[in-house]
Amino acid sequence: MSRWLVVLPFAVFACDSELAYVPAAPTASQPTLTCESASCPLDATMENALAGGAAQTIILGPGTYSLNTPITGAISFVAADQASVESTASASQALSSVLTPCTASSTFPATPTTPSVRIEGAGTQGVAIASKDSGARITFTGIAISGGNEGALTVTSGTAAISRSTLSGSLVVSGPNARASVDGAVISSNLSAVAADPSSPKRQKNDLYVSSVACHRAGIKVVDGAEYVGSNVEIRGAQERGICVHASSALLCNGTIHGTLQSSDAKFGRGAEVLGGGSLTLRGTRVYDNFETGILASDFSTAVTLADRVEIDSNKRSTQLATAVGIVAQEQATLTATDLTVHNNDGLGVFIETAALASLESVTISQNKGAGLALYDGKATLATTTIDHTSGDASFDLGVGILTMRQNTLSVVGSTVTANRYAGAWLAGATGRIDISSSTFSEHAKVSLGATSVSGNGIYASGRCSDLSLRANTFSGNEGPHIFLNGAYATLAASTFSANGLEFVSQDCTCPASYTVGELEGLGLPDATTTVELCPASDRLVPPLTFGMYLSEAEAL
Repeated sequence: MSRWLVVLPFAVFACDSELAYVPAAPTASQPTLTCESASCPLDATMENALAGGAAQTIILGPGTYSLNTPITGAISFVAADQASVESTASASQALSSVLTPCTASSTFPATPTTPSVRIEGAGTQGVAIASKDSGARITFTGIAISGGNEGALTVTSGTAAISRSTLSGSLVVSGPNARASVDGAVISSNLSAVAADPSSPKRQKNDLYVSSVACHRAGIKVVDGAEYVGSNVEIRGAQERGICVHASSALLCNGTIHGTLQSSDAKFGRGAEVLGGGSLTLRGTRVYDNFETGILASDFSTAVTLADRVEIDSNKRSTQLATAVGIVAQEQATLTATDLTVHNNDGLGVFIETAALASLESVTISQNKGAGLALYDGKATLATTTIDHTSGDASFDLGVGILTMRQNTLSVVGSTVTANRYAGAWLAGATGRIDISSSTFSEHAKVSLGATSVSGNGIYASGRCSDLSLRANTFSGNEGPHIFLNGAYATLAASTFSANGLEFVSQDCTCPASYTVGELEGLGLPDATTTVELCPASDRLVPPLTFGMYLSEAEAL
């Protein structure tokens, strides 16, 4: 893990990241050319600047400039109203911002004023950067960039450094020699006219979410070994994906991703999609008001890291689908999060499936639907995490804090699961290790499912006879049995129970091991002779577990 520093004309920010490239800072001795109005032929001016051999600065007066040729050398485009700011900015002044690098700001970025200088690119790529020297640095300061039906700005070689600017269309960073750093910008309206590649959608067997092959449409597209870093950037109104990272690296600090538009089939409009072994780090960033998924991570070695007050919220159902999810990790992808809040999504909070791995510490998952955290053949570790106020959902009506299905590995330590609609945890599936310790399950209310139903549980488990350990937990305020084992057996160690009439239920006793009243009395259960219900005394109603996203297992290829 390296520590890197990016120096822009007006800002410096630093983060711990796998991104190692450090673009060279411009020198004060750069020659300067001036275009006072849009009648200045920008292509010719740029050619004259490049003929000088050294890096050049072109100062632009208000107006719209056409740029029809690729940029192949080191050039700085600066709006005239920003030139005095740049000329007085010193390295020492910029370095003062390193004191609080890449951490949560008190507010999310404000929309910058629309620049009075616009550069329009031609062709499908818009403004194209294809530097002959992969280390060359091309800067845009106070510029509105537009043009191109595949990207407003496309970088295939060299580094684009963008500050206090806007892009009306995509930022595309493509290839191992392509890099982009953005500070204080708005990227919006990438309404690509290019038809989708018919081979683009893909899914593996059992995946419940379709991912992409090549990041077709996105506000920011980082592909094929490229690198991107952004600070104080707003990505809004993109088509299909706010940012898409494929086999590349991206870092966003103190930004927002929101209002992503639905795909042409009205199934999704994701905030972020990361695949093909790519990595995405968000710090101090909010992802909200997108369709179907806030963040989707897919594929082996793909990694998403969320830290420093990240919010994933208010993502909503698309027109064609019955649910929405805050975060999805699938197909062996990895999710690592701390100081994260996932709330008010119109479906699951966090969904880990098909051998993906999640590590959540100091995370809050609140007021989502169906389940706060759901595992479907997934792996997760929770520490000091809170999951609360999950309500019912069209795809999974019960509303539980933690849901496991099929084969899962789960560790929960020092966490709080409270006030969910049906139960704190619903643990289904016969295989996989589950350990829950030093955690609190409280305030789950009964749901009317029949006269003999048992709901309002702290923990409900079914279909497993081993590899379930419940140790030193606290149960209080649940209206149903604190622990309900239905065709399941758990290794129990001393816990704390508040009296609520019926503390422990074990029914459908098909497991080889079973419990006795005397055995349970030493585990912290008050008066086990009256608060414990053991087989074969009961056969209480349990609602069927129905769970459906927009792909069923039968549909997965």
